[in-house]
Amino acid sequence: MSLALTNVDVTYGGVIQVLRSVNLEVPDGQVVVLLGSNGAGKTTTLRAISGLLHADLGLVTAGKISVDGHDITRADPVDIFDRGGVLFELASSYSVQKARPLYGSGPGSPQGIIDQLT
Repeated sequence: MSLALTNVDVTYGGVIQVLRSVNLEVPDGQVVVLLGSNGAGKTTTLRAISGLLHADLGLVTAGKISVDGHDITRADPVDIFDRGGVLFELASSYSVQKARPLYGSGPGSPQGIIDQLT
């Protein structure tokens, strides 16, 4: 499953531009890590991809987000999930420790994924 963001802008509340001209291409089978300081736009990028911006009055105001060539820029989060677009935000080992009771500790859990990558 490939993912592409092309010149994506995100605005909150119609006035605060958080992302400007973000471009990202993730080929099928690849893993990408978003690194940056607080406020750099990591979480906003993931929310845009997963269709969850509206919960915080956010909106993709320019650009395109696509999965396998299908435009999901303004798709419903359920439709994105149905396409197989499941994302985990692993902010820190503390977050993983807090998530363990929810997701377990098997190979598909956040900790299991980290163990496979390290």
